[in-house]
Amino acid sequence: MIKTAYIHSNLYASYDLGPRHPLQQTRLIDIFDRLRLHGAFGTDLVSFDPIACIESDVLAVHSADFVDVVKRASKGESGLNLSLYGLGPGDTPAFRGMWENGLLYCGGSVTCANLVADGTFGRAISFAGGLHHAHYDHASGFCILSDIAIAINALKARGLRKVMYVDIDVHHGDGVEALFRSDPDVLTLSFHESGAWLFPGTGNVQDRGTGSAEQSVWNIPFAPNTGGDIWCDVIPRASSHLFDEFSPDAVVLQVGADALAEDPLGHLVMTRWEWLHTVEKLLQVFRDKPVIILGGGGYCRPAVVDVWSRVAMLASGQCWSDDLDEAYSVSSKDSWDFHHATMRYLSEQRDLSI
Repeated sequence: MIKTAYIHSNLYASYDLGPRHPLQQTRLIDIFDRLRLHGAFGTDLVSFDPIACIESDVLAVHSADFVDVVKRASKGESGLNLSLYGLGPGDTPAFRGMWENGLLYCGGSVTCANLVADGTFGRAISFAGGLHHAHYDHASGFCILSDIAIAINALKARGLRKVMYVDIDVHHGDGVEALFRSDPDVLTLSFHESGAWLFPGTGNVQDRGTGSAEQSVWNIPFAPNTGGDIWCDVIPRASSHLFDEFSPDAVVLQVGADALAEDPLGHLVMTRWEWLHTVEKLLQVFRDKPVIILGGGGYCRPAVVDVWSRVAMLASGQCWSDDLDEAYSVSSKDSWDFHHATMRYLSEQRDLSI
């Protein structure tokens, strides 16, 4: 058993992009209630309220101009050039209270960092976090503030100098990569559907960091219709290899659940069992290091509530009472060809010998 903290507040649901928006953070209340009714909370999984972060934490990650616009739009101020900062209408509309909510969900991820950094907990979860498309000077892809970058900074400030960031969301973790591409002490590893087919259109295998951080950026894209036969094999193996090579002091794992076949926004075809089996393997790889687990995408609500509830149980070493379908999906030949071409490139050009 690894003692695990679970950070939650019903106020997380005030991240309100609109009633018809794909991202509905009321799902987080459903997950918490499901875990509570299941009797998951106790000595192994301990619930905490988030502690809101402070403005200086945000300004260490985002530009002052962007922060100012977010604060003003949060109050409902009109006449702002919101589109210049990636704010609605569209994917990421501004809403009243978004600054206060941002401090809260970013604070939840920082709370995770503080709890694992002081050794009280081996793992900490905040599913409100994981908003990996937020950039230095603009919002993007449903994401306003980069809780992930703020949490990584918190880990480093507490002495966990080298941090490995692993992202299994169906969309490329472009915001986090961009914020740390020049930092040799932060390795970013993103598994996602190829940007040739899916937003944000980035995350190529040939991408590298800058300067001394050249080998700190890693991307492994998948073709549409990729299933668990590839997913369950590649993600743990590549993560284990880079984990051993990089030897981080802590790991941040973003578990966006939109690679599931049920999800309406991606084109990968993972079953719930395959997806969870992959997360279980990753937790095994990272078992001897502090781990922060953050949420992200996932737009089939019943599926997200189901798998994230089970992630919390897995992280704390608990078993769920019912079984999942263990059938593996079969990937198309095109998916296999794309996969092998990607892995050949990584092995030949990026020295990933797995």
